[in-house]
Amino acid sequence: MSRPDVPAQPALNALLLPLLGRTLLLPSVALAELVNLLPVEPGGAAAPAWYLGAVRWRERRVPLLSFEAAAMGGAPPALRRIAVLHALGGHGGLDFLALALQGLPRPCKVESDLAASGEACAALELEAVTLAGESARIPDLPALERLLLDTGLWTEAAPLAFPADQQSLPRRGVGQAVDC
Repeated sequence: MSRPDVPAQPALNALLLPLLGRTLLLPSVALAELVNLLPVEPGGAAAPAWYLGAVRWRERRVPLLSFEAAAMGGAPPALRRIAVLHALGGHGGLDFLALALQGLPRPCKVESDLAASGEACAALELEAVTLAGESARIPDLPALERLLLDTGLWTEAAPLAFPADQQSLPRRGVGQAVDC
């Protein structure tokens, strides 16, 4: 029941990010850019399965992660698209991180009365919710960032550019259209 003296909360513009076996729900402002596949600088043999390596995006080196593998363990699924997200943890040198997606994000509106689904959450998930009849997970992105930094694979002093031997990789133009 709404009270006349309390203004209605506006709906939040959000995105549903498709992963293998689950969907993440993020505010639209968390997405910096959706890109097709980019060349990946491998993470190395000692890297955990969820660390897929680094991609060059807008002349920056950005860590590429598999949320599914980080949250639930196991091997990461095949890479189909990349969502570059704004980092939220306030760690210098980690301004963005990239997540492997299984399809195209879908826009949605989230009302203030979003209902918890009661489903169990995996590690790195804050809540499971039901939105338009679909289950979605709210990720703990600052915890994912801490996990990355705690491995030592990415430091706050990580270089912004690829090493000299990687400079010949194809570049994507800023704002280049993504084929849908």
